[in-house]
Amino acid sequence: MKKTLLTIALALMISGARAQTYHTIVLDNQTICTVKDATHSTQTFKCTLKILNKNGNDDAQVVIALDKTNNLKNFTYTVSDENGKELRKFKKKDLMRTEYSSNFKTDSYRLFFDYSPSVYPCIISYEYSIDSSDGSLAYPVFQPIDDYEQKVEKASYQITVPQDFILRTYRENTDCTINRNVDAQGSQTLSVEMSNLPVINKEPFCDDFINLTPRVFFAPTVFKHYDTGGNMETWENYSCFQASLYDGRQTLQESIKNHLHELCDELTSPKDKLAKVYEYFGKITRYVSIQLGIGGMQPIEAAEVCRTGYGDCKGLSNLMMSMLKEVGIESNVAIISTDIKQHPKAFPSAHGFNHAILMVPMEKDTVWIECTNPELPLAYVHEDIAGHDALLLKHEGGKLVELPHHKDSNNIEYSQAEIVLKEEGEAHINITQKWLDGYYDDMHFLKNADEKKQKDYLFSSIALMGGTIDSLNVNEKATPFEAPEINLKAIANCRGYATITGRRLIVRINPFHYDMETLREIENRKYDIVRNFGYKDIDDITITLPEGYIIEALPQNVNIDTPFGYLKIDYKLQDGKLKTHAEHYAKQGHFSANQYADFRKFYNQVVNLYQQKLIIVKK
Repeated sequence: MKKTLLTIALALMISGARAQTYHTIVLDNQTICTVKDATHSTQTFKCTLKILNKNGNDDAQVVIALDKTNNLKNFTYTVSDENGKELRKFKKKDLMRTEYSSNFKTDSYRLFFDYSPSVYPCIISYEYSIDSSDGSLAYPVFQPIDDYEQKVEKASYQITVPQDFILRTYRENTDCTINRNVDAQGSQTLSVEMSNLPVINKEPFCDDFINLTPRVFFAPTVFKHYDTGGNMETWENYSCFQASLYDGRQTLQESIKNHLHELCDELTSPKDKLAKVYEYFGKITRYVSIQLGIGGMQPIEAAEVCRTGYGDCKGLSNLMMSMLKEVGIESNVAIISTDIKQHPKAFPSAHGFNHAILMVPMEKDTVWIECTNPELPLAYVHEDIAGHDALLLKHEGGKLVELPHHKDSNNIEYSQAEIVLKEEGEAHINITQKWLDGYYDDMHFLKNADEKKQKDYLFSSIALMGGTIDSLNVNEKATPFEAPEINLKAIANCRGYATITGRRLIVRINPFHYDMETLREIENRKYDIVRNFGYKDIDDITITLPEGYIIEALPQNVNIDTPFGYLKIDYKLQDGKLKTHAEHYAKQGHFSANQYADFRKFYNQVVNLYQQKLIIVKK
């Protein structure tokens, strides 16, 4: 699915001669933040932008995140034509509030205003202010460009803090100047301004947008948050603060303790104990997002999670930690971001952390546990966190550690097809597919999908022209501490697998990778090539020819080796059968933008060779 979604996106992407295209012009964007003390602050946001066409409609939306300590003071939204004539005006009462599902318990909510212009171009101007009354771990990020195909003419940021208030800053993807002024009362004002910023256009295999746009971060050193506080001068200090939020919340009911000992006291291996506790944990809990108390950072007590049977990532991780401790296994909660891979080592902050997991140090390795999804095999690191930085929460001070990532060579898609071809162009196909390790994330949905969705997947990824799927079975192999896999078996019949032209049949050799599209040329590519997911695809295909037919020309074997990966295809004709073994390795990594022509050449060779046809003729 990673590759499927990528190729669909690439197919929709306009390529060709390099040119800046944009749908929105940000005329002026201002952020003004006034910090009264460590507890109280006000943030004001002002923006004027020109929407050029319907592709810029998303930029006309306003979304405001609030909770019981962050209140909206005012809101105005004005629509004008390109000459400045006012067309519509909206106020605070026109904002709508988001509705959360029953899986959420939260103090937080969002107000949004969704406007679709009726004329283009048009000018949108909006302004609103938020009062914060219970401390901030971080202040608004200055991100003047927040979407692809946006032209920014002017953007500015200003933050004022009291005398002796220590405010730290960090610049990312920019070397802009941060000006600092001190008034007569000793208050400090830091300001940044950017103008005429280059448009960020999406390119095939470019880095995530967040890694391309300039950003400036602002964070306090000493902070207050609700009824707590701490210091984030170092990651160790911030870890201590987060760890303190778990104090006194590990108590378990006696009945749970007794049952844990019944399960584990006869076991001698820590891994066996861990597996037994994880299995039991999965039976008694389920995930519900809870954003209550101390900014949604403090977990519900372990006993309460046991009583209700549900918890959020913090509560479930805390419960699992408590259960393991009861049977003699130490562990640590770690906070992590599912969006941001690396956090700056020199700039400790609360920015981006949105998830909690559990780390269990073992004698020879470290086990990471995703406590919100007991369907995941124990110790499997899923793609949303693989390779990401996590902060270990320890009273003595934890540090940032990088989670393991899936090795390219372990992310295997193995596909096998037994194709019996008939003279009328029909084919009977036995299909076997297997997905291992990193592929498990994307293909796990097949296990729980209904038959229609399973068949839809096969038709979208395998060449089954005019076909029917007569049988289909999906199962998984999920063993603790081992790489999981998804297995699929299907039988299909295709009316038009081969095309008839006189005495000849034109046959697609490889029915797999049907969804791949070639990359188009891009002159003067700007951004480096980034492949975040490396993999190895192995295909074994046997085509049994109709009786009385021979191959007019046997395809040449293929052996292409490049810095981006390799492709090997071996063809063998034996006893009226063409046997094909194909192996494609796609290397994860960053490559220079000036290598795009070579990268594209190899990528397109793979696509074209996957689509290679075989011509057979009747004797």
